[in-house]
Amino acid sequence: MWTDAHSNMTVVETSIGKVVASAKHSIATGTVGRVEYAYADELEMGHELIAMNGSAVRVVSTGVQAAAGFYSPLTYSSNFFVGSSADSVVLAHGFAHNPAPVFSAHVVHALMNIAEVRVGPGRSRGVPGAL
Repeated sequence: MWTDAHSNMTVVETSIGKVVASAKHSIATGTVGRVEYAYADELEMGHELIAMNGSAVRVVSTGVQAAAGFYSPLTYSSNFFVGSSADSVVLAHGFAHNPAPVFSAHVVHALMNIAEVRVGPGRSRGVPGAL
């Protein structure tokens, strides 16, 4: 589910480009295989984020700006990439405003799997007769 958001957003400039996210959106830090998440407004110069190719990109500055965007995306993995261009994206988590996004994602996806088994594939997504 995507919902339109209009508010002050956190701007994170990295060595490969700019990311604009809600202050409490979880952004992946660390390295592939040892991913941790930090809220966008907690990122500081020097933090390393995870780029789409798995490399580490350094935060060079942060700030705030008024912006319109989307929040609450629900994806199959609960992860997605955010950035100002295809070349500047970093890994983010769909469970914003949540101090334990990975744990919460497991719970929500388990509940959705149960609903899909009980209701049937596709029907739990509001698609009548879908397989």
